[in-house]
Amino acid sequence: MSVSVAIVGCGQIGLPLGQRLVADGYRVRGSTTRESRLPLLDAAGIDGQLVHLDTMASDALDDFVRAEVVVITVPPNGQREAPDAYLQQLARCAESVARVGVQKVMFTSSTDVYPKTGDWVSESDAAVIAPRFSRTPLLTLERVLSEHADFKTTVLRFAGIFGPDYQTAQYVSGREFPGPDDPVNMVHQEDCVAVMQRLIARDVWGETFNVVADEHPSRAAFFECVCDAAALPHARFVEGESEYRIVSNRHVKETLDYHFQYPDPLSAFD
Repeated sequence: MSVSVAIVGCGQIGLPLGQRLVADGYRVRGSTTRESRLPLLDAAGIDGQLVHLDTMASDALDDFVRAEVVVITVPPNGQREAPDAYLQQLARCAESVARVGVQKVMFTSSTDVYPKTGDWVSESDAAVIAPRFSRTPLLTLERVLSEHADFKTTVLRFAGIFGPDYQTAQYVSGREFPGPDDPVNMVHQEDCVAVMQRLIARDVWGETFNVVADEHPSRAAFFECVCDAAALPHARFVEGESEYRIVSNRHVKETLDYHFQYPDPLSAFD
């Protein structure tokens, strides 16, 4: 019998992951908060369901996550009015996962969990620091799942994601940024999905991995390529020192024998 996977959040990462898993023979159930996206999920062979983590009845959420593997890839957006909403959503997921006896969980986080040291950082360097997109520190959010006693969670810390489904150029075009010469941490959408696919296939649980390209081009070089590819005006830069970090991907490469499809982010624009 094929392995069942429940994906909480079929967005820019969850949907292509679900498509790949379906192609590999997995039975995939996927959630969305928008009814208009259900036909898209169904067309991909995914059992699409409407899931609202903050209002859904507990028994209905239990039924959704009842699978051999649960992937939680819901971004912490829209937290201004309810700063603890994302934390509460993850806690509800954890409760349901534990209640139905799921043993394998994957959670997508971010390399924003690392302090800007001006040097290399690896998985052990995470710190409780003020986040950009939620009132709750990322490390605290991760621990809701990674330190749960009833299941094993693999945490993926994605660098800045770019690819065909991301509006990176529209975000940076014409805006002003510091540190044009600072190295950036980026990863292509395809590499994110491929790493997740391989981790599930190889049954790797209870680990934490950075998912970031091998090369770290300057912010100016990357933004220029992004804007040129979209035929948009370049970003503007303020000269002077700024804070940065350089995230290592050694652990995921060695564990999975993984070779990034876009080891140099600039190569995606060749």
